[in-house]
Amino acid sequence: AGDYHEALVFMGEDITVQSLDSPDSTHLYGVETGTYDALILASAGESASLVGFTLHGAGGRVIEITDSTLHLQQLTIDASVSSIGIKIYGGSGSQIQNVRIDNPSQYGVSIYGGAAGIDIWNLIVTAAGSAGLRASESSEFAAYNSVFYGSGYGGVWVNEGSAHVENSIFVNHTYYGIHLDDSSYTLTADYNTGHDNDLDLASAHVTLGAGNATQDPQFTNPTADFTLSPGSPCENAGNPDSSLNNPDGTRNDQGAYGGPYAPP
Repeated sequence: AGDYHEALVFMGEDITVQSLDSPDSTHLYGVETGTYDALILASAGESASLVGFTLHGAGGRVIEITDSTLHLQQLTIDASVSSIGIKIYGGSGSQIQNVRIDNPSQYGVSIYGGAAGIDIWNLIVTAAGSAGLRASESSEFAAYNSVFYGSGYGGVWVNEGSAHVENSIFVNHTYYGIHLDDSSYTLTADYNTGHDNDLDLASAHVTLGAGNATQDPQFTNPTADFTLSPGSPCENAGNPDSSLNNPDGTRNDQGAYGGPYAPP
């Protein structure tokens, strides 16, 4: 536990960097030196993990993954002085699980450069200046059980790429909750809920499957605490496949506190 003021660079090492205590008591603060424009950098082909920190950005990106694989778990990211919370360029197989990103000036997560197999579970992105999650340049991802709140452009925005979004909640965006620019690509969406988005849950090119709805998810605190209030219509409203059940065995709850990887 403690506060650390430095950039963390994986230097090609396939290692796990993990807090001994918790994100609440273990903080990494970015120091923009001119050498590294990111707090966390993996760019030498690593397959590594970062677990259990609160991260405070100082440069353009809080976490940068370039042609590498990084497994991110149990992180809180303060991106209020950064343009991007997590940048993924190229590579394959990176994972984001139980991560919250607040206040990036552009994107919560930006995936481009042909990145593939990006697997996202239980992500929260709030108040992104542009989009909560953006994919371009023929990249591919799947996002499950996530919450996107209050972005300037939209929750999920796919420019050029293929993606699937499921069991997630999109609230208070000034454009669509889920948007696909180019119909030559594919963005599918199942068992999602949208509320108070200026245009709709999804734009015309998005392929809407089963279980999508427009209704108030009834968050405990609709701007800060995205757990579901008792009686929320998003309780037990996710994909009924038993492999996606909540940890207690009940049907998947939509949002960032449901599904098999829900935080305790």
